[in-house]
Amino acid sequence: MSELTAAQGTVELTCETAPSADVRELVEGVQQSYPETRLVAKREVERSVRTPTEFQQALAERLTDKQRSVLQAAYHAGYFDWPRGSTAEELADSIGVSSPTLHNHLRRAQRKLLAAFFDGEE
Repeated sequence: MSELTAAQGTVELTCETAPSADVRELVEGVQQSYPETRLVAKREVERSVRTPTEFQQALAERLTDKQRSVLQAAYHAGYFDWPRGSTAEELADSIGVSSPTLHNHLRRAQRKLLAAFFDGEE
């Protein structure tokens, strides 16, 4: 969350940075343009939500290679679009598996994806 307020000639900025950010370097950079800038407080807080990259990495660790490849192939083939860009049978043929095998991998991958999204767990 970021917030900027200005009142009576004073500007207060509240912002978040990455845990790896060098706060001193950030403040010094701002002070080059605004020499009267001063850091009033620095707090570290635990984040309750994942970044998209963290979510993708966590999900990638849960999916088997086959589940990931089937899910990715289905996505790129337009299988999840409306109307569908390809049928399950066409998709199964294109990746060299039977339709029941495709559905099995797809359902398991979808289940893991939805569990990661809604529960944050597998």
